Amino acid sequence: MSAFSYEEFLIFANVKDVDENSYLTVAKGVLEYIKSNYGIYPEVEQVTQNLFLSTSVRLIQPQVAPIISIDSLVYDGNTLVADTDYTFYGDDIELTTALTDVRKPLQVTYNTGYTTVPSDLVLAVYRHIEAVHSAISKQTDVVSKTINTDGNTTYYRDEVVPKASCKVYSYYSGRSLVLV
Repeated sequence: MSAFSYEEFLIFANVKDVDENSYLTVAKGVLEYIKSNYGIYPEVEQVTQNLFLSTSVRLIQPQVAPIISIDSLVYDGNTLVADTDYTFYGDDIELTTALTDVRKPLQVTYNTGYTTVPSDLVLAVYRHIEAVHSAISKQTDVVSKTINTDGNTTYYRDEVVPKASCKVYSYYSGRSLVLV
């Protein structure tokens, strides 16, 4: 988590009672949240994905974060060769060889993320970490509780992602919602 240091978090955050271990735990959870819910990989990491194509040859973009390099592209047990079977440019992979059976997945392993994380994304993550920590310490995210017939109590938690952070995550994931 080199891009999201504890010291920088303390500069941006309004909460000062966060110890470093607590910060690291919450930060890891927040980063996993934005990876799984938005497909954003703020820090460089290797990802393997199985892609199913609807046509034999088409342009594919496996992830919304910048793709730094393609490690391997495997189809039907055969490793495809760069510049012969496929071309990689920008964030896109273009297949130059027709696939024989589109029901079989194309497995791509690549390095994705930001070598330098954009400052607005860093700030959104820090604000998100701050909100989660605040909700944990104050239990402000508990919005309701129910008691079932057995006498067991269930607590329901509200989402603690700040709206501003959601907007930044949506921007980087390419998602948007237009309200009329």
